[in-house]
Amino acid sequence: MTERLHAVVVTYHPDLALLERQRTALQPQVAFIHYCDNTADGALERRLGNHEGLEVLTLPENLGVGAALNRGIERALAQGATHVLTFDQDSVPAPDMVERLLEPWRGPLARRLAATAPVTVDAYTGEIAPLIGLIHPWYRRPRLYLRHGDTAALDHAITSGLMISAESWRQVGPLREDFFIDYIDIEWSLRARALGLTLLGVGAARLEHRLGERSIALPFGRKAAVHGPRRTYYEVRNGLIVHRLPHADPAWRLWHAWIGLKKLVFYLLAFPQRRERLRAIVKGVNDARLLSSTRPPRAP
Repeated sequence: MTERLHAVVVTYHPDLALLERQRTALQPQVAFIHYCDNTADGALERRLGNHEGLEVLTLPENLGVGAALNRGIERALAQGATHVLTFDQDSVPAPDMVERLLEPWRGPLARRLAATAPVTVDAYTGEIAPLIGLIHPWYRRPRLYLRHGDTAALDHAITSGLMISAESWRQVGPLREDFFIDYIDIEWSLRARALGLTLLGVGAARLEHRLGERSIALPFGRKAAVHGPRRTYYEVRNGLIVHRLPHADPAWRLWHAWIGLKKLVFYLLAFPQRRERLRAIVKGVNDARLLSSTRPPRAP
């Protein structure tokens, strides 16, 4: 079967120069680009227009990342896409990234693949961000630095640069729209792995990506991406919901609890806007009780 590749890019008040860099890098690698614009003012549609190989879907309001991706993916599949790549507005693929991600889909693992994911390079620091390997029974989370030629099964992968097939999308189902942002990728990954499917990291595929609004130095030579307090709210709220999901296995839950506690300590001691973050954490904990942990994802 001949592959037909579509890309879905979620935008919200995008940096137009960076978006043009992305389009220039992406357009030669795919048959079609769908921009799903959460800005909702029509400005991007007026600027880019709709023409052969590209369209802008102006959403009625900011529906969040999950809803925007769902609408773009369903549109791509309706137009005959065999594989869809999902992107944030601030990610730029390497010239051969799409072809590298496609290679495993042509091999014996294809029937058990949920998605293939690239290695991301932090646009701020130039450093390679580790991929997250499977969590083992002794509750370790391998930090994987894949070289060219390496592949590895992943616990989860970020949505930017992710390649899924039409078949795997139909098996796993759409992204959760009620999450708005954060943990959308993790929840979908857990659901896919619960079905026995594999998320595969591909070392030869590279993606430049902005991890957070900026980065700060942490003890022991570590660095962390910094988002605003509003993102802290969604991270806490959605993280607690995912923690209770029936397809979150015990090893993942134990690791997640430990990582979550460490993050909260850093947020309150090392990150800026501590008071605002504390309020966001408290609100996230309270609001997590209001959303059903088992609510099925809404199809567009």
